[in-house]
Amino acid sequence: MDVSLKQRILDVLNNSNIGLTVSEIARSLGISRPTVYKYLSELKAEGKIKEFSVGAYRIYVPINKFESTRRLISKKLLCALAHAAVEVFGEESINIGYRLGVTLVKSFFTLYGVHEKQLKRLKLNVFEQVRVILQLFLEEELITDVIILDDNRCVIKIEGQICPEKATMIIIQFLKGAIKKFVELMTMRSLEFGAERIIRKEGDDSFEVTLELILK
Repeated sequence: MDVSLKQRILDVLNNSNIGLTVSEIARSLGISRPTVYKYLSELKAEGKIKEFSVGAYRIYVPINKFESTRRLISKKLLCALAHAAVEVFGEESINIGYRLGVTLVKSFFTLYGVHEKQLKRLKLNVFEQVRVILQLFLEEELITDVIILDDNRCVIKIEGQICPEKATMIIIQFLKGAIKKFVELMTMRSLEFGAERIIRKEGDDSFEVTLELILK
């Protein structure tokens, strides 16, 4: 076993922003795809990387980077900020949450444009890109799925405990604003929301959120 080659693969993954496909790793190191697959399987078995299936692609992310990416936005802090917004702005906090989501994505790509470039290099459908981002940033206890209906329409499902009730409604609006701006920046087309369902489950603070996205 070539330990140094396996470490080089791990180093390449650590230097990426949102993970890499097998083809990108092979091209970066000048080795064959079967060789990359072999060492990725070993790294997975050792618990050092995580694999995401996105359409026809598989994206690999180092576990340490995966966890640090999630810690960039603390769920507790986000919920506390949403709750504070309710206290300060009342009903207007819903609209403010949406506008903050839009502005956040715009500012993020202005400051960290390298992430946008890497997403475009993957040549994924924009809705598959949304799936990657939701999987990276949302907590594991939340069940998230993006069902792609066609090139212009998808359904996003999020299920689990998000925040206490009032704060959850602001977080949902925040996510809608962020998703809308992200999709519009990546496609240069307008995005509208179609059918929407938000259900609070009895007995706890968990929600089931369904959002339909339509590209115009």
